[in-house]
Amino acid sequence: MACKRVFIVGGGFSHYAGLPLTSKFTEALVSAQNPEKGLSGSLVRHLGSFVKATFGHTLQTPADWPSLEDLFTCIDLAANSGHHLGNTFSAAELRTIRRCLIARTIRMLQNLHGQAAKKKDENWKRLKKLLTNIDYESSAFVSMNWDEVIEKRFLIRRNDAYVDYGCNAINARVSPDRLCVIPINENKGHSLKIVEIHGSVNKALLR
Repeated sequence: MACKRVFIVGGGFSHYAGLPLTSKFTEALVSAQNPEKGLSGSLVRHLGSFVKATFGHTLQTPADWPSLEDLFTCIDLAANSGHHLGNTFSAAELRTIRRCLIARTIRMLQNLHGQAAKKKDENWKRLKKLLTNIDYESSAFVSMNWDEVIEKRFLIRRNDAYVDYGCNAINARVSPDRLCVIPINENKGHSLKIVEIHGSVNKALLR
């Protein structure tokens, strides 16, 4: 069936699934449940040290931090050209910071989505009703978000489904030794057609 409608969604859409709006994203990013220990706490402390040394802002003032896009831009421009950022962080250290930033973003989004799924408030119910009643066979999505809100709801409804990101991505899982990813199907069955302009927390390309 030909695509008859395209939904273009942003932060306001995912807010119904318990995820932060753009204005609150950094605050959520640095708000680990236990900042003194655990993986999220370690990531937040490391990122906090970087931002304080480089931009002069602390974990206590997340509203003053550069936006996520600005952080990535500064890190990438320096690391990809082999330069330091400030007088402390070398290109190699900046690549570690980048991985920390991605890991913390993924954990934050997944944790908040999981909490909202358990709580099931009115916003969650409205979003679930919308995504349950969409005709996916004749619909497609353009998402500005990193999360998996749409994909998770679609895959819950169908056992033989896969997500078509429009970029030849292959569904895969992480190997038991966590050293590689393994294809898990041949992308057959019902599909969710979605393009994610900024990427997604669950996407890897196998070449």
